[in-house]
Amino acid sequence: MLLEKLLSHPGFLYQIGPSYYYLGKWICSPCTDQEASDCHFMFHMNLDSQEHPEAAYYFLKLRAMCEFALEVPYNPGKIRRDMEEFLARLSPSDLELLTRQFEKFQTAWENYGQETIR
Repeated sequence: MLLEKLLSHPGFLYQIGPSYYYLGKWICSPCTDQEASDCHFMFHMNLDSQEHPEAAYYFLKLRAMCEFALEVPYNPGKIRRDMEEFLARLSPSDLELLTRQFEKFQTAWENYGQETIR
């Protein structure tokens, strides 16, 4: 289930239609930062064209932006409820798009994220 996958991974920026959202185990909130949406575009463009050094750069930049967007104090119950409500509002095509973006995130996390954190 997508909910459990999102809640078990660090936050990242996802695009649904013209809007962007930070989603992950510590966050579920909209993003209106133009720099973040530009980074999202560059990350996907570089990832799709196999430009791994550049994709890694934008991936790590997006991860950092997501960390700075966190709300304190951390409230896992509220995040879960917000995420459930958010996912329930999405159309089937939006859910499919979000799932594909999450799969790209998972691959990028394995390739660029985990090693830099250890």
